[in-house]
Amino acid sequence: MLDAKPPPSSLPLPIPLLFLVLLFSIAAVSLASDYVCQELSTSCGSVTDITYPFWLANDTAELVTPCGYPDFKVICRDNTPILSLATDNYTVIHIDHDRRIISLADADILGSEDTCPRVRHNLTFPPDSSLAYAPSDANLTFYFNCSDGLTEYISPCLGKKSFVLTDEMIENNSFVPHNCEAVIVAPVLQEYLKSYQYELANGFREVLHEGFELNWSASTNTTCSHCEQSGGWCGLDETSRSTSVFACFCSDGRRALYNCSDLHLLSIHYHLGLSPVIKRSVGVPEKLEETQ
Repeated sequence: MLDAKPPPSSLPLPIPLLFLVLLFSIAAVSLASDYVCQELSTSCGSVTDITYPFWLANDTAELVTPCGYPDFKVICRDNTPILSLATDNYTVIHIDHDRRIISLADADILGSEDTCPRVRHNLTFPPDSSLAYAPSDANLTFYFNCSDGLTEYISPCLGKKSFVLTDEMIENNSFVPHNCEAVIVAPVLQEYLKSYQYELANGFREVLHEGFELNWSASTNTTCSHCEQSGGWCGLDETSRSTSVFACFCSDGRRALYNCSDLHLLSIHYHLGLSPVIKRSVGVPEKLEETQ
């Protein structure tokens, strides 16, 4: 009788196959914890619907929600939502997602108890910005310490020769102040401007407190727009307190490197040590660089 041969020992998986199994195992673990950006909604103070394309961070700039346009970060500071535009801060009053309108007010003015606050910020947007003034807005122009000007428009509390003018006043009067120390154009709401048009010299504070409105459109950032076109939501993943990586959050729970058509999951790149690292202060670049 022949001795029974022991069963052959299990052959090791080929390295490429083992590599793939490892990658998909990592991905499977990450899928369960991924968020669907559309369902995330956070609040700060009285503003209760801070959701995509806006995203929330705390006062130390740590992300509270990961999804949103690169320049739409709202910081919750002392229970007040703040949006930075250029180098200036604006308090978020309301976000209307149906109309795609965000209501803002100059944080310096809103936080001041001065009955005669001095406006210090001009706010303009480049042609490729995702933000633009809404049709409900109007301009209020401040002329500070000028050499001349119509006496009837002087605002005594701002200075001996300082003026507050609407666009209509400027168009209807050929004599506009000249040689001024500063000229600042502040956006305001037309409806409130009409209420104070005969009291602007002393009532402009109330008009400024009501704020103004901005429309937002689809992201003009190339990387972000490609993500959205593939059905995803733009966002950031923090790799440390000082660096973040761009992530395209997909409806099935995946986090892709560029868009939801990609088969390259962000979690795979983390474990391989290949992360397209970006500095938080720079935002999302047009082209991400791989680092070992």
